[in-house]
Formats: sequence, structure tokens, C-alpha cells
Amino acid sequence: TDSWIDNCYLCYHSFVVDDTTFFVDDTTWSTDYACTASFSGIDEPNTIREAYKHKDWITKDKNGVITGWQHGIMDELGSFFKRRVVRWIKVSDVPPDHKILSSRFVFKTKLDKNNDPYRWRARWVSRGFEQWENKEFFDNYASVCNIHVIKLLISLAVYNDWTISTTDVSKAFTYSKSEVVQYMDPPTGLELVSDPELARKSGYELPPILPEGCNDRYILECQGE
Repeated sequence: TDSWIDNCYLCYHSFVVDDTTFFVDDTTWSTDYACTASFSGIDEPNTIREAYKHKDWITKDKNGVITGWQHGIMDELGSFFKRRVVRWIKVSDVPPDHKILSSRFVFKTKLDKNNDPYRWRARWVSRGFEQWENKEFFDNYASVCNIHVIKLLISLAVYNDWTISTTDVSKAFTYSKSEVVQYMDPPTGLELVSDPELARKSGYELPPILPEGCNDRYILECQGE
């Protein structure tokens, strides 16, 4: 709609689609492109169970490599276990003054320049809204660079004829150290992706098997080393 386009112009002629910021001017903007950018129509699951029933649960990319939501989930979990950010513990071992948070996966389909899916990303997040501000947490952090800083750097590079290169550190936040320990329940439906062979390849540790008749359960203790 016209109002939607007007709002984009108010935002310095920029809009965001699938984590990518597009900059436009009066000569390149078009209503057709705006509609295409607004309504991608990508079918993305909201839970592991929905992902399990999704057509892209196990699929292949353009190079014939097996991928999909299952591999995205295992890759995410594997990175946490390989870097010893999390470990399985019994719920009875949680200190009485610590809350056990619930968690979930956020699913995102990454598209190439032709709008074809090439990566099925799954992000494991805790439900931080279950905590009390200034009691159970004190700071919020957003690992996103301010767009004005990016504009400034590009302008400096153009003015000084610099070469621009980019570096992407996969799951960089798992390398940081933390003095805070969190306890989280695994997301509902995790048993659907507990394939022993896939877990071994990804680095994901399957939860220990509880003795028969034991009413305890395993949760995840999270603290970066």
C-alpha cells in the first residue's frame, strides 16, 4: 500500500527482508518490488513438531547435500555441546534458588538472490520473559550493529577508495565467557531429532538414559566457558 511505502521512505529509504537491509532511492523503488518484499509467503514452522511434519524436514540443497530443518536443529545444538556451553544435568541437581526456564526453536529459511531456499536455520532460544527484571537479570544485549555505523563505514570506504571485506564467525556468541548459569528445559519435541548417528556427526550429546522407575528428568545447564 502507499502508506507502507511512505513508512519505508521515512526510514531512510531502507527496508529489511530476511535479515538483509535494502537501500533504495526514487529511481529504483517500485510498488511491485515492495509487494514482493513484503509478502514472501515462505512456510516456516513454529515448533519442532511442525518442523517434523514439514516438507523440508529432510531435503537437499542445489548441490545435492542433505539438509533441512532436522540438520539445522542438530547443527545448532551441536555447536553448544562442542564448545561446552551446555551439559545435561538432573533437575534434582538444580540449586533451589534458580529458576528453570523453558526454551524453543526459532526457524528461518534463508534465500539466495533468486529467492530459492538454500539454508534452513534453527535458533535455540530461552524464554527470557519468564525472568524478573532487576532480580533474575539485569542487562539486555543485542548483537546487531547499528545501521548508521554501517552507512558511515561504507561512506568512508567509498570516499577513501578502500576495499571492503566481510567476515562471518558462525555462532560467535558461544565463544564468549559467562559468569551466569542458566537452567533450561529442552524444547518440546526434541526427541524427534535425537538420531544417534546424526547426533554423533553434529557433536550433539544425547541425554543420559534414566534408570527404570526414576521420576527425575534431565535439563540443560548453560554457562559459556
